[in-house]
Amino acid sequence: MTHKSSITAVVLAGLTLGSFALVSSYISKKPNRPGMTAIAPSPTQAAAPAAVAAATPSRQPTAEKRMYEDMGQAVALLDQLRDAVLASDWAAAQTRFAEFTNKTRQLPAPQLNQAELSPLWPDFLALYRVELARALNEQHAGNARFALNQLYAIVSELRARLGSHGMPLEIVRLNFLVREVELWSQLNNEALLRERVNALRETWQDLRPVIAARRNGRETAAHFDTLVERIVTGSSNTTAVPDLAALITDCNKDLEQMDNLFRRPVRPANPTTSSGNAAKNAAED
Repeated sequence: MTHKSSITAVVLAGLTLGSFALVSSYISKKPNRPGMTAIAPSPTQAAAPAAVAAATPSRQPTAEKRMYEDMGQAVALLDQLRDAVLASDWAAAQTRFAEFTNKTRQLPAPQLNQAELSPLWPDFLALYRVELARALNEQHAGNARFALNQLYAIVSELRARLGSHGMPLEIVRLNFLVREVELWSQLNNEALLRERVNALRETWQDLRPVIAARRNGRETAAHFDTLVERIVTGSSNTTAVPDLAALITDCNKDLEQMDNLFRRPVRPANPTTSSGNAAKNAAED
């Protein structure tokens, strides 16, 4: 009996210790068992993080949208400025330039960790803005058009990166290169003309498969093939491309068609009403 009593005491002690360990494990851990609902934080604790989370994503798209719109207006001002320079209307050119400067001066600078926006673009924007101001003061059309083309490329690419959804950046570059071909051909700069024509051909080769694959894009691609070939052939024989003005006009028309291939259709004023319902409503009226 004594031996059995000892064994029983040992077993009871072990069970007691095991029970204490089990209970302590439940006490030391937070209750997170299935079927249990976590205690909700107080309204004060929940409100501040929620407000930050809600405000942070809403401000960024708004800033980018405003920047995109400003860039669009800046591009339009550059086109108006270019028209004024071509017409030797220097007073109008100065007015458009002042408006362009105000439109692009307050833009937020890209950060170094933004992969899509180079931190160098504000530097080049400022550089060619100064060059354009000097050319306008000197009423030097060639230098003004050179600075205008560079500003057009910078602003247009920035705008495309901010607002494009599937829009190839090659379209922006082709618009710039067509302007460059026109400029250096008219200024009889054979070296730069050759550089720009080669860049035009290479950029088009990269973009062509994308355009041809789009719905209604094959005909535009075939027509632009012809235009690029005529520009390449003409520039290899002489510093002045034959029928350049007509070729540039046709290139710009084709580039506008390419741009339209990637633009989203405008939504109807009442998107909840289908065409069938609209027709039915019209018949009832």
